Amino acid sequence: MKLSGSVIVDGTELKYSTRGAGEPFVIFGFPEYFSENLEEHFQLFFFGTRASAENYSPINPNEYTLETLLEDIDTLRSAAGLDKFIIGGHSIMGVIAYEYAKRYPEHVSQVVMMGSPSTYATEEYQNIVNKYWEAAPPERKTLFEEKQQQIKGTLAGLSPREALVKSVVSQSPQRWHDPNFDDTPNLEKVSYNMDFVGHLFGTLFANYQMFGPDEKPAHPVFLVVGRSDYVCPPTLWVGKYDHLSNLTVSVFEKSGHTPQYEESALFKEKLIEWLRNN
Repeated sequence: MKLSGSVIVDGTELKYSTRGAGEPFVIFGFPEYFSENLEEHFQLFFFGTRASAENYSPINPNEYTLETLLEDIDTLRSAAGLDKFIIGGHSIMGVIAYEYAKRYPEHVSQVVMMGSPSTYATEEYQNIVNKYWEAAPPERKTLFEEKQQQIKGTLAGLSPREALVKSVVSQSPQRWHDPNFDDTPNLEKVSYNMDFVGHLFGTLFANYQMFGPDEKPAHPVFLVVGRSDYVCPPTLWVGKYDHLSNLTVSVFEKSGHTPQYEESALFKEKLIEWLRNN
């Protein structure tokens, strides 16, 4: 297997990189959010998507479907020389990992999701998020409003990429256990192709439901969610899917939307323990 590489798809360069040694673990998410201590047990493969490709050719939104996205991933898989692996992702990227496992089950052993939603851009999702935020500590909600006031009127003069970073950082009380955490250094390392980002969230995963009425995961799934995650709260999961024997949900008490980063030692411990049993 190559340590890094890329492949050109429709004029866009999709890249992958790897570090560590051990069982192959394909990840969608910022590499900075994954601790080096995982490298003792896994060979981590970080797969890029068109959302963050540096050499990017705009898509035709009428032709680019979820199936196209999964084909992109499988093209990278082939380029990396991978056959069977754990697959995982953070936030909506965890949903992409799950959908890849459904489409290409022969290449996946287990699925790992971090801060991912079971439903997205639906009335159910919005109701659950709103209710969870209503119950947040008053000081957290006050700080959020203060941060929104601070950026009010400042985004118009920025590039779309700069405005996105500034807006996401201002949401720290909803995204991090430490409500003042400044994620600017990590976010600024990433290229954002805004037309693709908009298509991803606004079209590909609009009205998304992970499980149908009679659906259950084909692979063992491990989900880690943060108690202080007000973007994809634990209540999207806890108590709703107890009937799915292949799904394990672990709530981290001192994490927000990025538990694999905020409690990295606990994440490693819980992940390895779960893999031994699944």
